[in-house]
Amino acid sequence: MANVPQRIFKKGLAAFAAATVALTLFILKDLRVQEPAGTASGDKVNCSSMGDAANHPLPIADAHFHILPWMTPAELCRLMRENGIKWIGGGGQMQPDGFINRYRKVFGERWRVFGGQREHLAEIPQQHGVNALEDAEHPAMRQLVATLESDLKSGRYKGIGELLVNTRTSATRPDWRRKIRADSPGVKALLNLAAKYGLPVSIHAQWDNDTAEQMNRLAESNRNGVIFLAHCGTDASADQIRDFLSKNLNVYCDMSSRYDRSKAAGRTVYSAGWLEPSWKKLIEAMADRFTAGIDDVFSEAEYLHTVKAVREGLLANLSPEAAKKVAYENADRLFRISK
Repeated sequence: MANVPQRIFKKGLAAFAAATVALTLFILKDLRVQEPAGTASGDKVNCSSMGDAANHPLPIADAHFHILPWMTPAELCRLMRENGIKWIGGGGQMQPDGFINRYRKVFGERWRVFGGQREHLAEIPQQHGVNALEDAEHPAMRQLVATLESDLKSGRYKGIGELLVNTRTSATRPDWRRKIRADSPGVKALLNLAAKYGLPVSIHAQWDNDTAEQMNRLAESNRNGVIFLAHCGTDASADQIRDFLSKNLNVYCDMSSRYDRSKAAGRTVYSAGWLEPSWKKLIEAMADRFTAGIDDVFSEAEYLHTVKAVREGLLANLSPEAAKKVAYENADRLFRISK
């Protein structure tokens, strides 16, 4: 009889363990519904067809977009379908190669991803200092050029960038704020490499006077090199961009992040229902030189707000002919998108 309590205890312990296992499996099963971006459940969609946006009255080629981990491939695909986004690209990625490869499998040629941003923005400056970015002969820059050449030749990447040459006050993170010479040998080496394969380079440059002069010299240094000016100079005025584009026929202007997400002086030129008159005049006059983009957004609500600003602010205030060029025709041509 002395062993009875012990047997009862063991049976109770076994029952408790079984219940715990069952509860754990139930919780894990429920959690699988909320897998983070890039995991298996988010990859089971095929979003490679640009025909998803064909029925929209005005499809948008999102020519400056960074995929962020909060969005699964399925969520991003849904947002693109619901908002008439023809394709995405023109931006680099900070995530590791595994993340990029998973999204590449889902979006295929519909994602025109650029290479080199992770190395140029973070890895080289962190390991060797920002000045290494200006030196084409620095071992880290030589390695970056060699790696990118292989990736451009294979078609893995569709361009180079986004290169941050002047982000004094426009980078979200303090360690990404910098100012290097836009016409330095290091930047020229990347422009020359992209030109070799007929591909664009995206460059983020706040429009300080010296940076503007350097960007002119960079564009002049290789007329076969296509410069995709991220955010249209970030804080540049319409007159400054008119001058820059007039002098450099190998430069195109990306209008991403010039909407009301930023309260900084000079950066906001459109929002839902409004387009700054000097920019409207410029874009109408040089409609072949501008593209639209969503850039990096950190929630579905911000994505939808951005699309609304692009559609109802930037595009709706242009003539139908100019709107079509800015929405997708220019970007299709630059990124070699088949009809």
